[in-house]
Amino acid sequence: MIRSERLERVKKALEEKGIVAMTVTEVKGRGEQKGKYGDGKFYIIFYTFLRVYRTRKHLR
Repeated sequence: MIRSERLERVKKALEEKGIVAMTVTEVKGRGEQKGKYGDGKFYIIFYTFLRVYRTRKHLR
């Protein structure tokens, strides 16, 4: 999964490797943030990410 602002960079890198067929899905998630806030842990709630799937063959 990648942040949406990195999509163009990832697409370009994949195209340079010959991978041009892909599916991009928007997903939301959260996780435990590294670090501390006061005396406890804190959570980031539902950031939007993009999940990029590459296909094995480009079908026409």
